[in-house]
Amino acid sequence: MFKPSVIGYVVLSQETAYNESLGLRINESGTYEWNVKNPGMIKSLKASGSIIGNGTVKVYIEKHGERYLIYQNK
Repeated sequence: MFKPSVIGYVVLSQETAYNESLGLRINESGTYEWNVKNPGMIKSLKASGSIIGNGTVKVYIEKHGERYLIYQNK
């Protein structure tokens, strides 16, 4: 009459993914700013690209005046 069973709960949320190609080709030191075209609650960020030659690369994201290092090649 009483058999073991599994009960589960599911939480659903709606998420939307946006892609933006910046098309940057950077040959010198500098600061480059990216302004999000679709502002909202950003839960994750993915950046891709390549580094050719010697040099140091650092990528930061800034929120409310706080800078966070998200990539460093050396």
